[in-house]
Amino acid sequence: MSELKVMMKKVFWTFMFFGALAQWPQVWAGLTVYPTRTEMTLAPGSKRQGVITVQNNEPKGSNIDVQVRDWVVLSENLSFKLSDWLTLQTSSFYLESEEKKTIAYTVNLPTSAVGVSAAMISFLPDADSGVRMKLSVSLYVTAEGTEKKAWNIESVKLVMKSTGNLEANISVINTGNVHVRPEGFLKLSKDGSELCRAVVSDTRPVYPGKDKEIVVSISNCFLEPGDYEATLMLNSGPGKVLDKSKKFKIQNNGEIETSE
Repeated sequence: MSELKVMMKKVFWTFMFFGALAQWPQVWAGLTVYPTRTEMTLAPGSKRQGVITVQNNEPKGSNIDVQVRDWVVLSENLSFKLSDWLTLQTSSFYLESEEKKTIAYTVNLPTSAVGVSAAMISFLPDADSGVRMKLSVSLYVTAEGTEKKAWNIESVKLVMKSTGNLEANISVINTGNVHVRPEGFLKLSKDGSELCRAVVSDTRPVYPGKDKEIVVSISNCFLEPGDYEATLMLNSGPGKVLDKSKKFKIQNNGEIETSE
């Protein structure tokens, strides 16, 4: 099996794993809330309902306020507001100690929607100190048939840390209209033989029109002075695998000299 096919298989299962993580409960400020992230694809003009489960972990009851705010707004979607496409069942509710409630919401995607629209939904329990903490979950809605998935690896910078470990600063840019979550691996080789590799995985997305730096530390891989090659392979869910290679030299003083 070719390395590309192996990469695709690994990325698929990594994508599935982190997708499953989004369904795990998030615990903060005396609350448990799940799912922590919801992603759906809808045809423009269609409607879908969803639920968020909230549990009070404190020893006493609490009023819970709900706040909703825009998270991703594309310039193409400025013709409609958050309240036009997202409606929550309630803006506040009460939970007894250990009580659990399901809060329903409705997504009604405008016919003019393109790319992704995203909202952050926050839950704020009472606070004795007067400082109210909040726990937030995200909702991403992609307009089916309008997706433009366009992202690229801008650069890979290698740095030798004082610990002797190599660190890679990977710059990724998203020029599409949907968010991406790059995942994959970075391997180091010498004379065609692989010496070590590190998993590249960051569940925080790169938003449309934005760039982001992903830092990867390659531990337990101490390299002697000499010539090497770093190969980066990334994917964001099913689709094209991006790759970038960089030759570099570790000098006698431990500094790194790179070339494209």
